[in-house]
Amino acid sequence: MEKAEPYRKVLKVMCVFSIVYDLLMIALFSIMAAGLFDYDMATSLLGLPQDMLGGVSLASVMQTLGVMMIASQVIHLIGMLFVLRGVKHPAKMKPGMVLYGILSVFSIFGLISNLVGGTLSGMIVGSYIAIWFMLYCTLRVNKIAK
Repeated sequence: MEKAEPYRKVLKVMCVFSIVYDLLMIALFSIMAAGLFDYDMATSLLGLPQDMLGGVSLASVMQTLGVMMIASQVIHLIGMLFVLRGVKHPAKMKPGMVLYGILSVFSIFGLISNLVGGTLSGMIVGSYIAIWFMLYCTLRVNKIAK
């Protein structure tokens, strides 16, 4: 059981930071979903001028992106809560492990898509590494606990 202790500490710290981050991002994206960005801010965030949107209003694009990002952060927050719950009792971590397994597969597809599209950035790579590391730590804690 003592081999799992360093992984448990890492998981606990990562979960606390990620939960705070998720809550902040949900607040930010709810501002975005409410349509409170002005035109200049929206075009700088999207990197597209209005005439490239094909007649779709910029406000509706920002609101749609905001709702999608809120849903994404809520899914991540649920996974974090399962992992945090399972730090002391690894059997309760299973839903979080499954979720991070699915997210790690999707992140591989996202990485390939970003490489092909030429839109790879440090933030994207960092988020993928965090997902893979979280999956690794949850698997290690669960394996050592058995």
